[in-house]
Amino acid sequence: MLWCPVCWWEDDGQEDDTAGEIRLTVNGDLSLSEARAHYAECGAAHPRFLPYVRKPRSPKSNVSFAMLFGS
Repeated sequence: MLWCPVCWWEDDGQEDDTAGEIRLTVNGDLSLSEARAHYAECGAAHPRFLPYVRKPRSPKSNVSFAMLFGS
């Protein structure tokens, strides 16, 4: 598994049907739903990750969007 450089979320296989669950995996105490909300607000899976993220290069290469929003 790799950290997304755009949002700093590590894809742990969580899907939409369990997005509200906190799995206590590498993503800490964040659910996928919480990470999505944080990304929409601040551009990272959590504000504490802001020092580690970068801007997406283009909408089509926005890996975090695909990882967090399933597109």
